[in-house]
Amino acid sequence: MCEKFGAKHEFCRSLLEERGWTEPKSLELHSWCRIILDYPDKFLPVLVDIREEEIGDILKACVNIRHSAVHRRPQDAETILGSLEAGIGLAKMHQDIAVVQHIQNLRTDFQAIIKDIYSQKDVFQDKLRIQLEQISAERARLRQKATEDAKTEVEAYMREAGAKLADCVNSTSQKLASVTEVVQDSDYFSEPDIDKILLEAERTSIVPGVRLSR
Repeated sequence: MCEKFGAKHEFCRSLLEERGWTEPKSLELHSWCRIILDYPDKFLPVLVDIREEEIGDILKACVNIRHSAVHRRPQDAETILGSLEAGIGLAKMHQDIAVVQHIQNLRTDFQAIIKDIYSQKDVFQDKLRIQLEQISAERARLRQKATEDAKTEVEAYMREAGAKLADCVNSTSQKLASVTEVVQDSDYFSEPDIDKILLEAERTSIVPGVRLSR
């Protein structure tokens, strides 16, 4: 595009020859843009009717395209679209309809890709949101189940402990009742009459020589 444009104008041909740009592949975009910026008085009259400020922005953007490619600078979607717009503007400046159409097609394709990516992003975010909601619901269910299981286990332990305590109390009560009965039964026995026992023994000669005092 730039080489064909230069070939149409005498002053451009001399600039190309001075820099040894005899082949299209030897003409570097950023260098060509800088020449236009350096010789506005020569180029502006032959370029299409574009404001000078706009031409400067277009050319600087095209220079940055080359720098970004050489230095492998990361580009976001907005920057890439800006570069495509600058390329369209540059092609229009050079009145190359074929290049304008080609870059416009690239821009359309790129916009479609971006739209598809954002659409997939929305779908992915929706799926992720649903999964997170499901995970949250499952966690809540598990927490509720764990709480109920712990409550059931505690209640079972309490019932078991209560039953053991009741058995212990009943056993103790029965033992106390038995002891009380024994104590109560012992009250019916009177203290033995020693004199009577000795007298009876004397009579039967069980204990000889024992005399009871009168």
